[in-house]
Order: sequence, then structure tokens, then C-alpha cells
Amino acid sequence: MDTEQLNILGAQLAFLGDGLLVLAAEKEAGLDQIKGAKEQEEQKQIATELNICGNFIVLLGDTLSLVAGQQEAQETFKNSDKVDCITLEATQDNLTGGWLNVIGDVLNYRAAILIAQVR
Repeated sequence: MDTEQLNILGAQLAFLGDGLLVLAAEKEAGLDQIKGAKEQEEQKQIATELNICGNFIVLLGDTLSLVAGQQEAQETFKNSDKVDCITLEATQDNLTGGWLNVIGDVLNYRAAILIAQVR
């Protein structure tokens, strides 16, 4: 799979994961409107599972995007003698941002797991 395909797949997965996170938030927000305790517990469980899945899929998508970014950066750094210093700095900043994004996703996924264990 080439860099462009990895980037597209990563973005699609992150978008899908974000959609699941929105569904989870909607389920959580609607819990107060449910009268029955059993049904409320079922909806809470669904929201928890959507949250875990959404966070995992976002993590997967952002990781694929980071891999694509690293491949692009390798090409840029390999030809650093032909690239201006601003492009090199921007490439480094892009990689740093990608790593921070993935680290944030890992923490969000871990938080979703911890919340599920408490429930």
C-alpha cells in the first residue's frame, strides 16, 4: 500500500471512529430519558462499547496516518540537500504532531477501558 492510500485509509478510519464516539455520546446523553433501570443499563453498556470501539478505530486510523507521514518524511529527509530548511522543519513538526495525536488516542482508549471497568 502506498503512502497516499495509507493516508486515505487512516483518515477514513478516524472518521468512522469519530462517528462511533458521537453515537456513544448521544446514548450517554439520552440515559436520563429512559425510565426502566434494565433498559437504562443496557443503553449505558452500548454507549460504553461504542466508546471503546470508537476510540480504538480512531487510534488505528491515526496510526496509519502517522505511518504514511513517516514514509513521506523519510523521503524528505533522504533528499535533505535538495529541500529548503522550512520544509524540513515543517516535516519534523508534522511528525511530532502525528506522534502526539497517536499518544492522545492511546490515552483516550485507555480511559475508555478504565471507564468500562468501573461500570
